[in-house]
Amino acid sequence: MSDISLGDDGIDPSISEEDAQDVKMVLDLFKKYKKHRAKYDSNWMHYYKMWRGDQWHNIKMPRFRQQEVINLIWQTVQSNMPLQTDVRPKISYIPEEPSDKLLAEVLNQVSESDWERKDWLKVLSEVILDGYLYGTGFAKIGYDPDDDYGVGSATFESVDPFYLYPDPEAKEINGPDSFGIIIAKPVETKRLKQKYPHLADKIKADIKDNIASSKTSLNDLSLKCQILTEICQT
Repeated sequence: MSDISLGDDGIDPSISEEDAQDVKMVLDLFKKYKKHRAKYDSNWMHYYKMWRGDQWHNIKMPRFRQQEVINLIWQTVQSNMPLQTDVRPKISYIPEEPSDKLLAEVLNQVSESDWERKDWLKVLSEVILDGYLYGTGFAKIGYDPDDDYGVGSATFESVDPFYLYPDPEAKEINGPDSFGIIIAKPVETKRLKQKYPHLADKIKADIKDNIASSKTSLNDLSLKCQILTEICQT
């Protein structure tokens, strides 16, 4: 995992004043969004551990005592999920004009093909599971112009709630009152250096042992992460 070792304010002094203002805006929003989300995410890791069967993590037991668990949480979630995904949602394009009917039929066939070919049921299942564990699940719909050998295609991806920070003042993510969403996702140092070779000498390791750390380590990441932070303007 990585971070950019820059100035105390997290801004590279060599960039232009206009770019520095944009970076400062993102960092200020990130701090604001994190503070607001902290009201809701404090127990997320606890919920995750309970679902995985680690239900004794807050109780100290003698070494000679077994910590037996009958994981009813896992059983309940795994039993309910097939009921929700048994009948998958159907994507339908409705023509606004009679001349659009043929195009709508073609798009409907394309969406059916994408659902099966790209296994979007798996993505939907991940979002539903996040909803069971954390009380919220997120999916991102986009477009990849390079997909399908350059033909282009719609994309449907699940987003880890630990990495996503919505605008606290927005009623809906895509609503008119939403300023944007920040996705702060840890990235390997090696990949960052390959993607931004002109900044390779400024990219330093921030988390040395990611395996030993939990997802909640994201809350300890420095705010100096303009490369790791993606702001999605709506």
